[in-house]
Amino acid sequence: MNKQEPTNLLVKEMRKQSVLLFIRNEITKITDKNKRSGWSTWALFGSLAASSSYLITQLKQPQMTWEAVSIISIFLYLSYTVVLTLKNLINGGNKSKEDGNRFELLNNVHGSSRALILAILILEISVWRFIPELGIKSIIIKIYINIYIAISVICFINSYLRIPIPKKNPKQKLWIVVIVLIIIIGILTVIFLFQKIQLISSPFNVYDWETGITITTISLLILMLLKNNETPLLLPDLEDIERQLSLSEISSTEAQSQLDIVLYGITLGSYFEPEVQRNISSLRKLEKTAQQVNEKLIALEKISEDISGKILPKNILTIMLSLKDSIENHVNSAKTLRVKINKQKQHLLTKLDIAQKLFPGSTEELKKLINRIDDIENSITSQSNKSTERCRIIENHLKKTLEQNKAKVLTKK
Repeated sequence: MNKQEPTNLLVKEMRKQSVLLFIRNEITKITDKNKRSGWSTWALFGSLAASSSYLITQLKQPQMTWEAVSIISIFLYLSYTVVLTLKNLINGGNKSKEDGNRFELLNNVHGSSRALILAILILEISVWRFIPELGIKSIIIKIYINIYIAISVICFINSYLRIPIPKKNPKQKLWIVVIVLIIIIGILTVIFLFQKIQLISSPFNVYDWETGITITTISLLILMLLKNNETPLLLPDLEDIERQLSLSEISSTEAQSQLDIVLYGITLGSYFEPEVQRNISSLRKLEKTAQQVNEKLIALEKISEDISGKILPKNILTIMLSLKDSIENHVNSAKTLRVKINKQKQHLLTKLDIAQKLFPGSTEELKKLINRIDDIENSITSQSNKSTERCRIIENHLKKTLEQNKAKVLTKK
């Protein structure tokens, strides 16, 4: 046994170092992926300062017309969004295969981008404010901008919601169709704006275009600065696991389990586990109360059976009746507690039922959680039924005893 102990310790240490090496490699890959060559924070600040200085110089040009500048700025920004959407469509089909039963939380996906989302939303609302009047063409332009405003609002709200969504998009074809429609509307928008620019800025006014390009550049630099200062997704979780494992706060097995969730997503079972555990904890307390009541009833049933139909001293009879009332109060309290817990349980079961319908692939996993609740519920029901039956038996015994004692009083009279 003593010889095996150093070997076991060595194996555990080697496993720990192997897991730590894996985590550090993942951290390095994420860090390298998020490095933007040439776009450090200082470089962005420098570009922003230079662009702002150039814009101030441009604003002094008398040949510049504000109407043309505003439309050119909107044209350039919306052209950028069309190109970006097209890029997302192309890259969307190159995702690695994900387990369809794995999920990620909305607040984890959008939480770190909250400031960027808010800045984009403000920019889009500003763009909407300066849309020129072009009849039906204006409606198409507003529809395109409204789509992005709606997306930004949804993403901002999502950054506060701890709701699971599938890591693998089950409706990939529908997603592609929607993106293609947005791109088509975007292209029409860009064409309409360009036609308007040709009408307003004719002949070609270089000052209008320089000012419009500078304003768009400043807007995009601000967005890039916010994006550059975001914490890469997964990085804080990986660093936390690395720290805990290094300090031996968790085992290698626990670290691997946490890594599985961080890298591949949570399961619906792990998402609902804390709420199920709280429900089970409440049911355990109720089960314990039911057992205690049942134990008292067993003792009282035995005593009531022994005295059934016998003549008793008044003080003993009073004690028995008080004890019966006390136990009945316990039974009623347990029933009240059960009603309260049932409401919590039904709320949880409703959520689990909805989750099963939305994500059939997780049905087996969710059924296991429901079965855990049902097992304790069945135990409580069994205890409750036994208590009810014992109460009935005790009631009959005490009734006979009371009748016998009343008869004795009448005989004396």
